[in-house]
Amino acid sequence: MGIDKALEKLNNLMTDRNHPSWWSENISDASKLLECKRDWTLFYAYLADKNGYDPDKEYVTMGDVDVTPIPDLHPDLEEIIYKNGDETIIHVRRKVLDIDDEKSV
Repeated sequence: MGIDKALEKLNNLMTDRNHPSWWSENISDASKLLECKRDWTLFYAYLADKNGYDPDKEYVTMGDVDVTPIPDLHPDLEEIIYKNGDETIIHVRRKVLDIDDEKSV
């Protein structure tokens, strides 16, 4: 199973390369042995809580959760979506209204 190999490698790397500058490299190198979504879920669970880690537990991920649809925006609001690689930023702001104001003349 990929998770067993990955955790063994992670623990060996954490012992061999124990300087704080290696932590991300250790995780990255060990994660290359993960084979499926469940392995990744268990790997994250181990990283988050090494002492409470249970390889037999069924962890719930965001992919397992049914999300209610987002309701429509109020008519006075608009959303601006910025995409950069896998990151998406949604900015919601009030619409600029064209008001004929005597002060702006």
